[in-house]
Amino acid sequence: MEDTFFKKAVPVWQKGKENQLHARCVFFATFEGASDATLTIAASNIYRVFVNGKMVGVGPARSAHGRFRVDELALKNLQEKNVVFIEAVAYNSYNYCHLYQSGFVCAEVTRENTPIVWTGRDFIVREYVEKKQKVCKYSYQRPFTEIYDFERPPQETYLDFSPNGAEVEKEYPVQVEDKLFEARNVSYPTYEFFLAKEMEAGEYFVEKDLPETNPWILKERLRIFPKHEWESDNYAFLQRLTYQRKELNNEIKENEYVLYNFDFVLTGFLRLECTALEDSIVLVSFDEINLNTDENGIANIRSDRMGSVNVIEYRLKAGQRYAHTTLEPYTAKYIKVHVKSGKIENVSVGMHTYENPNAESFCFKTENEKLNAIVEAARRTFKQNALDILTDCPSRERAGWLCDSYFLGKAEQLFTGNNKVECNFLNNYIHAKTQSIPEGMVPMCYPADFTDGSYIPNWALFYIIEQYDYYIRCNDDAILQESKNKVLGIVQFFDRYLNEQGLLENLENWVFVEWSKANDPEFTAGINYPSNMLYAMALECTAKMYGIDEYQKRADAIKQTIRKDSFNGEFFEDNRIRENGELVLKGHCSETCQYYAFFTGVATKESYPELYKNLLKNFGAKRNQEKVYPQVHKSNAFIGNYLRLIMLNENGSKYKIAEECVDYFYYMAKATGTLWEKDDVYASLNHGFASYVANLLVDYLTGYRGRHGKKLLFSKPAVDMNCTLRLPLENGFLYFERKDGKTVCTYPKEYTVEEL
Repeated sequence: MEDTFFKKAVPVWQKGKENQLHARCVFFATFEGASDATLTIAASNIYRVFVNGKMVGVGPARSAHGRFRVDELALKNLQEKNVVFIEAVAYNSYNYCHLYQSGFVCAEVTRENTPIVWTGRDFIVREYVEKKQKVCKYSYQRPFTEIYDFERPPQETYLDFSPNGAEVEKEYPVQVEDKLFEARNVSYPTYEFFLAKEMEAGEYFVEKDLPETNPWILKERLRIFPKHEWESDNYAFLQRLTYQRKELNNEIKENEYVLYNFDFVLTGFLRLECTALEDSIVLVSFDEINLNTDENGIANIRSDRMGSVNVIEYRLKAGQRYAHTTLEPYTAKYIKVHVKSGKIENVSVGMHTYENPNAESFCFKTENEKLNAIVEAARRTFKQNALDILTDCPSRERAGWLCDSYFLGKAEQLFTGNNKVECNFLNNYIHAKTQSIPEGMVPMCYPADFTDGSYIPNWALFYIIEQYDYYIRCNDDAILQESKNKVLGIVQFFDRYLNEQGLLENLENWVFVEWSKANDPEFTAGINYPSNMLYAMALECTAKMYGIDEYQKRADAIKQTIRKDSFNGEFFEDNRIRENGELVLKGHCSETCQYYAFFTGVATKESYPELYKNLLKNFGAKRNQEKVYPQVHKSNAFIGNYLRLIMLNENGSKYKIAEECVDYFYYMAKATGTLWEKDDVYASLNHGFASYVANLLVDYLTGYRGRHGKKLLFSKPAVDMNCTLRLPLENGFLYFERKDGKTVCTYPKEYTVEEL
């Protein structure tokens, strides 16, 4: 790891405010010379840079506690005199998106390797007063909402530092403690701009009763502002509104709105442009879906649908043209502009995307348009969830969850040809602090702060399984060795729960199997068999990574015990409970438990042929549980339905993949252009793990199973459908084309093909 990124710059912040709750600063410097230069910058928690009024970068890429990734931004098309304007925010609160670490910015501009301006000498600072400080949280998992009070257009401020055009007293920031810097390692986004289209307009009425505030954003232990200090309560205001369509001209006045939309869900920085005809308050709300399925009815866009406060507030002065882009990224297909007071005109709404740019070279086409739509939705979902780390969703949380990352890592290699983002993600875990969770356990998501001591033991097991899978895919021995203490610490942590059978019993904290009945407390209590199946798989992976034969023997014994004690002759049951000293089955049976058995190797098509036939014929996302095996509770998307698809793929039923994917995912792809966390609309509709479906469909059509280092793995495809595939590799591309029964496959000469 390098720690020599800066030649002159030192970390600085406004005096006495680096630990302030929701600390906001603006840093400003000028330099001369029209030839190209480089800006090197690091910060905590988030920064945005403008040079000569143009946005050139947002960051940083996230790292572990006490470590900060450095961005190096190329500055081109410079002028004889240039202005650098940096917005920076240190939230100093607990959340799952940005770490609770004191604020700093470290930045310098160099030309021909010589520093021109740098923090510690040239940059001046002021409080970022335009961004209001005392606001509510955006969600339980993310920090604060954005409210702006502009005396003048921000695009003017980017050029001369002052919030209102008047002279401000020059203040230099103070140096703060030294930081440990490391490379970014992942690609920079391109910030492509999409303009939203007007969809609906009308007026709104404040009619509904005042709703209860979302209790999750009122948790004082997260470090928040008391509700009575909030600048606005837009969460409550928007829920009280009813709407009526009405034709509007170019103006939007008080109690009027205009709804805009994109063709599909996007993630990035929302942009509003408008002219204020009067002093105005404008609310920009947004969400991923229209809950009103009646195309002729009024759109039902719920900014509170996921418990998030999906709204930006602007306070504008009359007679000026405003153009502003949000500091934080958000996820939306629909954007609604409300005028709470005043009047605006010439409104334009759009988004600068914040996505992984490396999936653009992936290309997949078939003669089946539904499969094309699903794979494109998977690619879009991946791009929005794999920028600096692997995340669960780019909206409510933006958090680096384990288990999600297992699937996303596989998708990253498919879409980009490498695993740079997963490498960052796993490296963060190597340096993760356990904080309030027990020694040996790893955080359920990271980088994140946990004030309540919560963790998911199952996700620690998935961490081991992903670590092994990453090693096999990428042949990265260095990260394997650096992770060894973490992996062995997890295995040793679970020793405290072993019973006389060598199985885990009475696991503590948040035992998570999936979003279904399989996760109810009565199913996870006692000896939870899906958890033990995963435990056996993790032991097996540990044995393979580090050559520990004892762990392989333990894994084999656990699997054998599960086969004997969990299988009731027809299905694997979810758990046994200890009653009067005896372990008894309680008849708890989930569809997902069956898929865990096949995923972990407890069951195979050959060892449980009747169970497999039954699952193949009678189960899946379309099953009506009331009529077909009502005693076996249905799976959900995360992760049961995906484990089912893996089961089909690994046990000779690949031919079923396309049919089940169309049944389950096509309506998602059609509705939002992304893939969802659950099989309903009341959660994230853009969830990273879901992008793995593209791996399965590529395998279905071409037989391509993935890459282990320089070895390309192929099995027999399920169909002879015409298709083309361009797959990025670390060096070059794999090209696959099938047309009228003839197949051509080419790849760089340093790669070999292994037939499975």
